[in-house]
Amino acid sequence: MTNIDEGVFRSQLKARQQRGVTMRRLYAASFGVAILALVLLGLTIVNEAFGYVTLVYKVEPETLSDRPLAELTEAELVDVLVQRAPGQLPKLLAENVAGMDLKTFAAVPLSQSLPGKTLDADYADLAPKDIPTDIRPAVLGQILADNLSPEGLLSLIETAILQPTVSESWPLFEGLLHRTEIEQRLVELYPDEITRPELRFKSWLRLEMLTQVMDSNPLVSGIRTALIGTLYLLVIVVLTAFPVGIAAAIYLEEYADPNKWYNRIIETNIRNLAGVPSIIYGLLGLQLLVRFMGDPATGGLGLTSGQAFGVTDGTGRNIITAGLTLALLVLPVIIINAQEAIRAVPMSYREASFGLGATKWQTIWRSILPSALPGILTGIILSLSRAVGETAPLVVVGASTYIVQDPTLFSRFTALPIQIYNWTSRPQAGFRELAAASIIVLLVVLIAINAFAFVLRNQARRRLQV
Repeated sequence: MTNIDEGVFRSQLKARQQRGVTMRRLYAASFGVAILALVLLGLTIVNEAFGYVTLVYKVEPETLSDRPLAELTEAELVDVLVQRAPGQLPKLLAENVAGMDLKTFAAVPLSQSLPGKTLDADYADLAPKDIPTDIRPAVLGQILADNLSPEGLLSLIETAILQPTVSESWPLFEGLLHRTEIEQRLVELYPDEITRPELRFKSWLRLEMLTQVMDSNPLVSGIRTALIGTLYLLVIVVLTAFPVGIAAAIYLEEYADPNKWYNRIIETNIRNLAGVPSIIYGLLGLQLLVRFMGDPATGGLGLTSGQAFGVTDGTGRNIITAGLTLALLVLPVIIINAQEAIRAVPMSYREASFGLGATKWQTIWRSILPSALPGILTGIILSLSRAVGETAPLVVVGASTYIVQDPTLFSRFTALPIQIYNWTSRPQAGFRELAAASIIVLLVVLIAINAFAFVLRNQARRRLQV
């Protein structure tokens, strides 16, 4: 054996150490850039979701009372509602106290639609439509007064009578840093102090937006229908893509002969499909699920339109086709990650199971899958994260941008990404800010789903370590 030159050895060792230090610094710099990008993205979204606005009222607040509305008592606030909006009281009561649609509320006795609420015993057994019309506003107004706070009554007055709209809006940081300039501009535009709109802080992210439907006024518009559509889509993806993807991975890793040409073609195609643009999957869903399996009027089989199951007005452009399209989209990712997880299980696990007399399926079900479950759940997290934010395939298969009725499996639908895209393209003040608030809701949904998957993965890992 030749002797190692100590000088050469030390110089090479020093060079390797220097390269290691350089790479660590590059990794740290990359991590810092990624964190900075996330922080900037978060600040941008928060900046848009909160801010300042000026409002224009259809009815000026000064015309409702000789005192500011905030100083009125509950009885006086209810009197304003009774006098100015008597016909809207049933709707206001149904939506804000009973929590049901107006048609149902009008036909159900008050004691059933308002259980646990303060009611006049003389009218508790009557439905709103059965109360005499001459006293109905007073009765319903009293129920509002007994069950809502002054702040709630003020909100109803603003919605039903004042009907404000956003004239201008400013992001949070601009409103905080340039408030004086904005107020000076308002003084120049509106010299009369009485007609000058008030600059007020506005949080577009609010709980009410989760229960409100879409509207042309951003102040009262919500994401209820889009949120329900998104949740439906995720459920369909979970119920279809995950079982099929895991089953395909089991076949390719445990049963398929890698030397067969058709198995090699399947493997290659799956890996290629993982990189196909999502719009291509939208076109596939349009042709296969909407047209071929959809509306019989256009030559379809009537399966995805629901007409084969008795639905008379289905067209195939619904949540079923959209969910199945997203399932096709994430299927290659699920298969590839599940394959890698199964492949990572040591061969000794299989040999030990076979040695104890287990069949091949028993080995897969009781030994291989539990060991591969953490890796499989990682693929599920990645696939759900991609599915929840997709827009292009949903547009192709028929997602709508304006829906006020809760979607069903065979009805028109929309989703949060579609709604966010629609609002960001509107020129009216307020919709871009509302889109930012919706993005926060979408992120919360995504984080909640990922957190649940992380919990399952960690539990699976702990079981393996026991």
